[in-house]
Amino acid sequence: MSMKPLNHNYHLLFAINFLLLLACCLSASAAEDKKHAYQATTQHNSVFTASFAKIQTAITRQDYIDAARLIQQAYEQAQTPQQQGRLYLAAAQVYYQQGQFQQAQQLLQQVLALKQPQLNAQAQYQQALILQSRGVNDQAKKFYQQLRHNASPEIQLAATINLIQLSQASDSADYWRQAHDLLPLISDQQQRYQFSIKLIDYALTQKGLQKQTRSAIALLNHLLNHPDSKRYPRLYAQLLALQARYFSDNQPKLALARIQQAIFYAQTQPDLLMRFEWQQARLLGADTNAAIAAYRRAYAH
Repeated sequence: MSMKPLNHNYHLLFAINFLLLLACCLSASAAEDKKHAYQATTQHNSVFTASFAKIQTAITRQDYIDAARLIQQAYEQAQTPQQQGRLYLAAAQVYYQQGQFQQAQQLLQQVLALKQPQLNAQAQYQQALILQSRGVNDQAKKFYQQLRHNASPEIQLAATINLIQLSQASDSADYWRQAHDLLPLISDQQQRYQFSIKLIDYALTQKGLQKQTRSAIALLNHLLNHPDSKRYPRLYAQLLALQARYFSDNQPKLALARIQQAIFYAQTQPDLLMRFEWQQARLLGADTNAAIAAYRRAYAH
Protein backbone atom coordinates (compact mmCIF):
# COMPACT_ATOMS: atom_id res chain seq x y z
CA MET A 1 0.00 0.00 0.00
CA SER A 2 1.36 3.40 -0.96
CA MET A 3 1.85 6.03 1.77
CA LYS A 4 1.93 9.03 -0.63
CA PRO A 5 -1.77 9.91 -0.25
CA LEU A 6 -1.36 9.90 3.52
CA ASN A 7 1.68 12.17 3.26
CA HIS A 8 -0.25 14.42 0.94
CA ASN A 9 -3.21 14.59 3.35
CA TYR A 10 -0.88 15.27 6.27
CA HIS A 11 0.73 18.22 4.52
CA LEU A 12 -2.65 19.51 3.42
CA LEU A 13 -4.02 19.35 6.99
CA PHE A 14 -0.88 21.05 8.28
CA ALA A 15 -1.29 23.82 5.74
CA ILE A 16 -4.95 24.27 6.63
CA ASN A 17 -4.20 24.38 10.36
CA PHE A 18 -1.41 26.88 9.74
CA LEU A 19 -3.73 29.11 7.73
CA LEU A 20 -6.42 28.86 10.41
CA LEU A 21 -3.88 29.77 13.08
CA LEU A 22 -2.64 32.69 10.99
CA ALA A 23 -6.20 33.87 10.44
CA CYS A 24 -6.87 33.71 14.18
CA CYS A 25 -3.71 35.71 14.89
CA LEU A 26 -4.60 38.32 12.29
CA SER A 27 -8.15 38.50 13.63
CA ALA A 28 -6.89 38.92 17.19
CA SER A 29 -4.43 41.58 16.04
CA ALA A 30 -7.18 43.44 14.15
CA ALA A 31 -9.45 43.21 17.17
CA GLU A 32 -6.65 44.55 19.39
CA ASP A 33 -5.98 47.39 16.94
CA LYS A 34 -9.68 48.19 16.86
CA LYS A 35 -9.79 48.16 20.66
CA HIS A 36 -6.81 50.53 20.89
CA ALA A 37 -8.34 52.83 18.27
CA TYR A 38 -11.63 52.90 20.17
CA GLN A 39 -9.85 53.65 23.43
CA ALA A 40 -7.84 56.43 21.79
CA THR A 41 -10.99 57.95 20.28
CA THR A 42 -12.83 57.72 23.58
CA GLN A 43 -9.92 59.34 25.41
CA HIS A 44 -9.69 62.12 22.82
CA ASN A 45 -13.43 62.78 23.03
CA SER A 46 -13.19 62.98 26.82
CA VAL A 47 -10.32 65.47 26.58
CA PHE A 48 -12.23 67.54 24.03
CA THR A 49 -15.38 67.52 26.16
CA ALA A 50 -13.40 68.75 29.17
CA SER A 51 -11.73 71.45 27.07
CA PHE A 52 -15.05 72.60 25.65
CA ALA A 53 -16.55 72.81 29.15
CA LYS A 54 -13.72 75.19 30.12
CA ILE A 55 -14.52 77.31 27.06
CA GLN A 56 -18.18 77.54 28.04
CA THR A 57 -17.23 78.47 31.60
CA ALA A 58 -14.98 81.28 30.34
CA ILE A 59 -17.77 82.60 28.09
CA THR A 60 -20.27 82.45 30.95
CA ARG A 61 -18.04 84.51 33.21
CA GLN A 62 -17.43 86.90 30.26
CA ASP A 63 -13.70 86.24 30.18
CA TYR A 64 -13.47 86.39 26.40
CA ILE A 65 -9.67 86.57 26.23
CA ASP A 66 -9.39 83.28 28.09
CA ALA A 67 -12.20 81.82 25.99
CA ALA A 68 -10.37 82.72 22.75
CA ARG A 69 -7.17 81.15 24.06
CA LEU A 70 -8.97 77.94 25.03
CA ILE A 71 -10.76 77.79 21.67
CA GLN A 72 -7.44 78.06 19.83
CA GLN A 73 -5.92 75.28 21.92
CA ALA A 74 -8.91 73.01 21.41
CA TYR A 75 -9.05 73.69 17.66
CA GLU A 76 -5.49 72.40 17.24
CA GLN A 77 -6.67 69.10 18.74
CA ALA A 78 -10.07 68.85 17.01
CA GLN A 79 -10.33 65.70 14.88
CA THR A 80 -13.89 65.67 13.55
CA PRO A 81 -16.16 68.13 11.71
CA GLN A 82 -18.51 67.99 14.72
CA GLN A 83 -15.75 69.16 17.05
CA GLN A 84 -14.61 71.86 14.64
CA GLY A 85 -18.19 73.07 14.27
CA ARG A 86 -18.68 73.31 18.03
CA LEU A 87 -15.55 75.44 18.28
CA TYR A 88 -16.72 77.69 15.44
CA LEU A 89 -19.98 78.17 17.33
CA ALA A 90 -18.14 79.02 20.54
CA ALA A 91 -15.92 81.52 18.72
CA ALA A 92 -18.99 83.04 17.06
CA GLN A 93 -20.58 83.39 20.48
CA VAL A 94 -17.50 85.25 21.74
CA TYR A 95 -17.65 87.64 18.77
CA TYR A 96 -21.40 88.10 19.25
CA GLN A 97 -21.05 88.94 22.95
CA GLN A 98 -18.51 91.62 22.03
CA GLY A 99 -20.72 93.10 19.32
CA GLN A 100 -18.53 91.91 16.44
CA PHE A 101 -21.43 90.60 14.40
CA GLN A 102 -19.69 90.37 11.01
CA GLN A 103 -16.95 88.09 12.36
CA ALA A 104 -19.59 86.00 14.11
CA GLN A 105 -21.57 85.64 10.87
CA GLN A 106 -18.49 84.45 8.98
CA LEU A 107 -17.92 81.68 11.51
CA LEU A 108 -21.58 80.68 11.44
CA GLN A 109 -21.39 80.31 7.66
CA GLN A 110 -18.48 77.89 8.16
CA VAL A 111 -20.63 75.90 10.58
CA LEU A 112 -23.48 75.71 8.07
CA ALA A 113 -21.02 74.54 5.39
CA LEU A 114 -20.26 71.47 7.52
CA LYS A 115 -23.88 70.32 7.04
CA GLN A 116 -24.23 68.85 10.52
CA PRO A 117 -27.98 69.04 11.39
CA GLN A 118 -27.60 69.70 15.12
CA LEU A 119 -24.86 72.28 14.54
CA ASN A 120 -26.93 73.92 11.81
CA ALA A 121 -29.77 74.56 14.25
CA GLN A 122 -27.37 76.16 16.72
CA ALA A 123 -25.87 78.31 13.95
CA GLN A 124 -29.33 79.44 12.84
CA TYR A 125 -30.18 80.31 16.44
CA GLN A 126 -27.07 82.47 16.73
CA GLN A 127 -27.94 84.11 13.41
CA ALA A 128 -31.34 84.97 14.86
CA LEU A 129 -29.67 86.48 17.93
CA ILE A 130 -27.54 88.70 15.69
CA LEU A 131 -30.60 89.83 13.73
CA GLN A 132 -32.41 90.60 16.98
CA SER A 133 -29.42 92.58 18.28
CA ARG A 134 -29.40 94.59 15.05
CA GLY A 135 -33.10 95.32 15.38
CA VAL A 136 -34.13 93.13 12.42
CA ASN A 137 -36.85 91.63 14.59
CA ASP A 138 -39.22 90.32 11.93
CA GLN A 139 -36.48 88.21 10.35
CA ALA A 140 -35.28 87.08 13.78
CA LYS A 141 -38.83 85.96 14.65
CA LYS A 142 -38.99 83.87 11.47
CA PHE A 143 -35.78 82.07 12.45
CA TYR A 144 -37.08 81.47 15.97
CA GLN A 145 -40.41 80.17 14.67
CA GLN A 146 -38.65 77.69 12.40
CA LEU A 147 -36.39 76.50 15.21
CA ARG A 148 -39.37 75.84 17.48
CA HIS A 149 -40.35 72.99 15.16
CA ASN A 150 -37.02 71.74 13.76
CA ALA A 151 -34.46 71.61 16.56
CA SER A 152 -33.52 70.00 19.85
CA PRO A 153 -35.57 70.82 22.98
CA GLU A 154 -32.78 73.15 24.14
CA ILE A 155 -32.88 75.20 20.93
CA GLN A 156 -36.69 75.12 20.86
CA LEU A 157 -36.82 76.48 24.40
CA ALA A 158 -34.20 79.18 23.77
CA ALA A 159 -36.05 80.30 20.63
CA THR A 160 -39.40 80.36 22.45
CA ILE A 161 -37.97 82.44 25.31
CA ASN A 162 -36.66 85.01 22.83
CA LEU A 163 -40.04 85.13 21.13
CA ILE A 164 -41.50 86.27 24.47
CA GLN A 165 -39.42 89.43 24.22
CA LEU A 166 -40.21 90.08 20.54
CA SER A 167 -43.97 89.54 20.66
CA GLN A 168 -47.05 91.51 21.68
CA ALA A 169 -48.44 91.04 25.19
CA SER A 170 -51.00 88.37 24.30
CA ASP A 171 -48.52 86.34 22.25
CA SER A 172 -45.82 86.78 24.92
CA ALA A 173 -48.05 85.15 27.52
CA ASP A 174 -48.69 82.22 25.18
CA TYR A 175 -44.98 81.79 24.43
CA TRP A 176 -44.19 81.94 28.16
CA ARG A 177 -46.56 79.01 28.81
CA GLN A 178 -45.06 77.04 25.93
CA ALA A 179 -41.55 77.68 27.23
CA HIS A 180 -42.58 76.63 30.73
CA ASP A 181 -43.94 73.36 29.30
CA LEU A 182 -40.62 72.69 27.53
CA LEU A 183 -38.53 72.90 30.71
CA PRO A 184 -39.01 69.22 31.74
CA LEU A 185 -37.59 68.16 28.35
CA ILE A 186 -34.18 69.62 29.19
CA SER A 187 -32.18 66.68 30.51
CA ASP A 188 -29.17 68.62 31.77
CA GLN A 189 -30.03 70.02 35.21
CA GLN A 190 -27.69 73.00 34.98
CA GLN A 191 -29.11 74.00 31.60
CA ARG A 192 -32.62 73.62 32.99
CA TYR A 193 -31.73 76.05 35.79
CA GLN A 194 -30.31 78.54 33.28
CA PHE A 195 -33.45 78.46 31.17
CA SER A 196 -35.63 78.72 34.27
CA ILE A 197 -33.79 81.87 35.36
CA LYS A 198 -34.42 83.49 31.99
CA LEU A 199 -38.06 82.52 32.09
CA ILE A 200 -38.56 83.86 35.62
CA ASP A 201 -36.74 87.06 34.70
CA TYR A 202 -39.08 87.66 31.76
CA ALA A 203 -42.15 87.04 33.91
CA LEU A 204 -40.95 89.65 36.42
CA THR A 205 -40.03 92.29 33.85
CA GLN A 206 -42.11 91.92 30.68
CA LYS A 207 -45.41 93.72 30.40
CA GLY A 208 -48.41 91.52 29.75
CA LEU A 209 -47.11 88.58 31.77
CA GLN A 210 -48.81 89.40 35.08
CA LYS A 211 -50.76 86.13 34.95
CA GLN A 212 -47.50 84.21 34.58
CA THR A 213 -45.86 85.87 37.60
CA ARG A 214 -47.50 83.46 40.04
CA SER A 215 -46.19 80.46 38.10
CA ALA A 216 -42.77 82.09 37.86
CA ILE A 217 -42.57 82.64 41.61
CA ALA A 218 -43.67 79.06 42.25
CA LEU A 219 -40.89 77.88 39.93
CA LEU A 220 -38.41 80.21 41.65
CA ASN A 221 -39.30 78.91 45.11
CA HIS A 222 -39.11 75.32 43.88
CA LEU A 223 -35.60 75.83 42.52
CA LEU A 224 -34.36 77.66 45.61
CA ASN A 225 -35.63 74.88 47.85
CA HIS A 226 -34.34 72.06 45.66
CA PRO A 227 -31.55 70.08 47.39
CA ASP A 228 -29.32 70.32 44.30
CA SER A 229 -29.60 74.08 43.83
CA LYS A 230 -26.49 74.97 45.86
CA ARG A 231 -24.38 72.71 43.68
CA TYR A 232 -24.34 75.60 41.21
CA PRO A 233 -23.33 78.73 43.22
CA ARG A 234 -23.58 81.04 40.21
CA LEU A 235 -27.10 79.90 39.37
CA TYR A 236 -28.18 79.84 43.01
CA ALA A 237 -26.97 83.44 43.40
CA GLN A 238 -29.03 84.49 40.37
CA LEU A 239 -32.12 82.83 41.84
CA LEU A 240 -31.63 84.70 45.12
CA ALA A 241 -31.25 87.98 43.22
CA LEU A 242 -34.51 87.31 41.36
CA GLN A 243 -36.27 86.68 44.65
CA ALA A 244 -34.80 89.93 46.01
CA ARG A 245 -36.25 91.76 43.02
CA TYR A 246 -39.66 90.19 43.63
CA PHE A 247 -39.60 91.22 47.31
CA SER A 248 -38.24 94.73 46.67
CA ASP A 249 -41.62 96.49 46.38
CA ASN A 250 -43.45 95.08 49.39
CA GLN A 251 -40.81 93.46 51.60
CA PRO A 252 -37.62 95.57 51.30
CA LYS A 253 -35.91 94.08 54.37
CA LEU A 254 -36.37 90.56 53.02
CA ALA A 255 -35.23 91.76 49.60
CA LEU A 256 -32.05 93.18 51.14
CA ALA A 257 -31.37 89.91 52.97
CA ARG A 258 -31.78 87.94 49.73
CA ILE A 259 -29.47 90.18 47.68
CA GLN A 260 -26.82 89.95 50.40
CA GLN A 261 -27.09 86.16 50.21
CA ALA A 262 -26.74 86.40 46.43
CA ILE A 263 -23.56 88.46 46.84
CA PHE A 264 -22.16 85.83 49.19
CA TYR A 265 -22.70 83.02 46.66
CA ALA A 266 -21.34 85.13 43.77
CA GLN A 267 -17.95 85.90 45.32
CA THR A 268 -16.05 84.33 42.40
CA GLN A 269 -18.32 85.87 39.72
CA PRO A 270 -17.27 89.49 39.04
CA ASP A 271 -19.98 90.10 36.44
CA LEU A 272 -22.69 89.05 38.89
CA LEU A 273 -21.14 90.94 41.79
CA MET A 274 -21.32 94.20 39.85
CA ARG A 275 -25.04 93.68 39.18
CA PHE A 276 -25.86 92.52 42.70
CA GLU A 277 -23.95 95.33 44.43
CA TRP A 278 -25.84 97.78 42.25
CA GLN A 279 -29.11 96.08 43.18
CA GLN A 280 -28.13 96.22 46.86
CA ALA A 281 -27.30 99.92 46.57
CA ARG A 282 -30.79 100.66 45.30
CA LEU A 283 -32.32 98.74 48.20
CA LEU A 284 -30.13 100.73 50.61
CA GLY A 285 -31.31 104.04 49.19
CA ALA A 286 -32.34 105.47 52.57
CA ASP A 287 -29.00 104.51 54.11
CA THR A 288 -26.88 106.89 52.06
CA ASN A 289 -23.43 105.84 53.26
CA ALA A 290 -24.12 102.13 52.84
CA ALA A 291 -25.63 102.75 49.39
CA ILE A 292 -22.61 104.77 48.27
CA ALA A 293 -20.30 102.00 49.50
CA ALA A 294 -22.30 99.42 47.54
CA TYR A 295 -22.15 101.58 44.37
CA ARG A 296 -18.37 101.87 44.79
CA ARG A 297 -18.03 98.10 45.11
CA ALA A 298 -20.15 97.69 41.99
CA TYR A 299 -17.85 99.98 40.01
CA ALA A 300 -14.81 98.16 41.41
CA HIS A 301 -15.97 94.94 39.75
